[in-house]
Formats: sequence, C-alpha cells, structure tokens
Amino acid sequence: MRIAITLGDPNGIGPEIAIKAALAARGNIRPLLVGDAFVIEGTAERLGVDTPAFVDAAILDPAGYAPGTLDPRAGKATVGYAGRP
Repeated sequence: MRIAITLGDPNGIGPEIAIKAALAARGNIRPLLVGDAFVIEGTAERLGVDTPAFVDAAILDPAGYAPGTLDPRAGKATVGYAGRP
C-alpha cells in the first residue's frame, strides 16, 4: 500500500520526523514523502540516512528555508504540501 507523508513545516521538526517514519515503514507499506526536494535531501544528508522516495512539491522559496525559524513562506509550503498528489 502506498501512503503519502507530507513534511509539515520545513523549518520545524517535520522533515526529520517524516523521513524517519518513511524509513521505518514495514510490510507492504510504501511511503512517499511530499515536500521540497532540497529540504528532503538536505535533511536526509544531515541525518546520515538514505533519502526515501519522494515527490518534489517545489513550493518553498529556498530563501524561506531556515530550520529553527518562523517564516511565512514555510507556513505556506506546509499547506501546499497537503494539496500535492
């Protein structure tokens, strides 16, 4: 079964939790992350893990990516990820 997991706030803990959840999937669960490629790939690299399968939503302006900070662009991306296929 294919399930989609959105990143949540790209500047929060969402990307790390989503990646760990995707990598922990077992059985017939095949997770597909939905978010910005540069956030997913960068977070996986920082964690030292393989990059899970993902769909590049390409919503977040890279200038709005600053982990640990509040930014309205990241908030907009959070909502946008949920609307992607």
